[in-house]
Amino acid sequence: MGDHSLITCRVYENVCWICGSASELTGEHKIKKTDLERYSVSKPRFQTIDGRVDKPIQGPNSKLLKFNNSICKYCNNTGTQTADRSYDAFMLKEAGVITCESDVERIFTRPEDDRHLNLMGRVELARYFGKHLGCALWYQKFPIPRRLSGFVGGKSAKPCIDVTTRPAPFWWQADDGTIGPLNAIGGAYIRLRNGPNTRPASYHSAYMTGGIQFIVSMRLSVLEAAEIRSFARKSRMISFRAFSEEEAKYRGLPK
Repeated sequence: MGDHSLITCRVYENVCWICGSASELTGEHKIKKTDLERYSVSKPRFQTIDGRVDKPIQGPNSKLLKFNNSICKYCNNTGTQTADRSYDAFMLKEAGVITCESDVERIFTRPEDDRHLNLMGRVELARYFGKHLGCALWYQKFPIPRRLSGFVGGKSAKPCIDVTTRPAPFWWQADDGTIGPLNAIGGAYIRLRNGPNTRPASYHSAYMTGGIQFIVSMRLSVLEAAEIRSFARKSRMISFRAFSEEEAKYRGLPK
C-alpha cells in the first residue's frame, strides 16, 4: 500500500512523507544525534513513562533513538541538510539563552516562561522543527497535512509551524547524586477545540534536550481538521484520551 490520500492530508505507508517517494526509507533521530552526543550520559538507557520498556542504548545510532523509517535517503540527507545544519548552529550558539535569561528579545518573540522562538527569516531552522513534527505524526499514524510536507520539502518558504520553549520539567539523576539534562521525547498529539463538536485544532510534538523542552505546533485549517476528524472516526487509528499529569509534562501540554 502507498498512502491514503485526502484533499489536504495524507496517511503515509511505505513512502516518504516529505516527497512521496517509494525509494528506500530511513529513520530520523527522535533527538538530534549531535544533541545526544553533546548531552550524553555514561550508561544511557531507553525508558518509557509507564516503565514497560527499559533497555540499554548501545550508541547514538540505536534504533531505539530513531523514528520508524519514514523519510527517503535523499530527503533525510541532501534535501534537509541545510535545515539540520541550521538547527545545529542554533543549539550551539543560541539555545543557552533559553536557560540563562540573556539577550531574550533577539531570539524570542515574547520574553515569558513559555517562549515562542522568533522564526522570522529563519526558514531552514523552521524546516528542521517541521521535519521533527512530521516524523512524530508519521510514527503515530496521524494524517500529515500536505502543506507541512511541502514546507519541509522546500516547495514553500512560508513556515506553517510554531515553536515554543520552556525549561525542561525533568532531569536525570545518577546514583551518586549527579544530575544532568534529560534527552526525552513526548511524541505527537492532537489538541481539540473547545465546544460541542470538539474538532481538532492543532498538531503538537515535544522533546527535551540540553535542559530545554521544545514544543512544535501546527494550527490546522478548517478543512484539515475536518478531514482528520473524519479519518479518525472511520479508521479508528486515532484515539482521543486524557493524559496523566506526568505524561502531560513530557508532551509539553499548556500549564
